[in-house]
Amino acid sequence: MHTVELRDDAVVVTDTNSLPSVRTLTFAEAWAGSGRMLFVREPDRLVGILRALAPRFDDARARVWRDLRADLSPRRMMWTWDRGGGREPIECWLELDGAIARRPERSSGEVAWQTIDDLYVHGPTQPGIPRDVRAALIEHLGLDPRDAFPAIAHAAIPARSWSWDVRDDGESGASIGGAAVVAGYQYRQDMGWSEYAVERVVTRAADVYLWAPSEVEGELRATLAAAVALEERR
Repeated sequence: MHTVELRDDAVVVTDTNSLPSVRTLTFAEAWAGSGRMLFVREPDRLVGILRALAPRFDDARARVWRDLRADLSPRRMMWTWDRGGGREPIECWLELDGAIARRPERSSGEVAWQTIDDLYVHGPTQPGIPRDVRAALIEHLGLDPRDAFPAIAHAAIPARSWSWDVRDDGESGASIGGAAVVAGYQYRQDMGWSEYAVERVVTRAADVYLWAPSEVEGELRATLAAAVALEERR
């Protein structure tokens, strides 16, 4: 059983399959990352919780919930992510359905949806969204463009890579180039790599974990900031 109770001073999450089975969160903890710490897997249920929490905050995500129209028609948006380097391009799409944006499920057990506040403020989890698709998304939702994730000149992002914690059996590292950031580690057979859309790295989305030393993360973010500035000048 999994329940979420909004009390006057806190949010209580009960999950009989977890230890501890009862967790008490502040409103800020419950709100962070579009309810990431609530571990709610049903999209409509999470939307209801976020709508109830939103009036307590005054940030970009709260404004999305405040201003989102109830009469939005469903819409599919598509683009091709050209990964470069001779790799096959990937066909991406978003299915906008009320306050939920669905996307292709590319691996078993993957959460193939986002709440609309996460999408609008931090961008799609699929990399490579072009300028025209971003503009169409903003127009369709009719929300404040200043709260939308930034447009980024993907082609202007140079290929760069960093390594740290280098040992005889492997290393940790990160790389950029084009529309994605890859970060992770490999030590012998133990490995874990994640790929993030650059928009979500720039906006510090809650699902982005770089685990990089401060100087590496600073260089990486400065490179992405230059691509954002370039797009703004166009």
